[in-house]
Amino acid sequence: MTLAHPRPTRQEAPLTSGAADRHDRRQATNHNKQPRWEASVALFPLQANFRGDFVVLLIPVDDGDDMSIVADKVAQHAVGLRVAEKNSPKCVYYNGRELPSSMTIAQSGIQPMDWIEVAYV
Repeated sequence: MTLAHPRPTRQEAPLTSGAADRHDRRQATNHNKQPRWEASVALFPLQANFRGDFVVLLIPVDDGDDMSIVADKVAQHAVGLRVAEKNSPKCVYYNGRELPSSMTIAQSGIQPMDWIEVAYV
């Protein structure tokens, strides 16, 4: 049985070993043959608690996430389960201070496995 339109084949990159080879595979080239780096986001875990919950959560966040996204990621695992849902905005606390909702993880200085608390305002 032959297909009228065969599926296109995908060219596979050769598998290589070594740190330099892995580094080179991340590099893309443009038409001018100059190296162009692809954007990447660092994913790392945070310890988190939603105020009023007794469970400590391990939440993966991106360094480009702003605090409103981080608050939503934490709330997803607590609000409506062990914490009552409210029609209020949420905020993130780090080292005892409230972080602005537009601040990103990278701007805040939060490191992997640091402790944050999320609460309703």
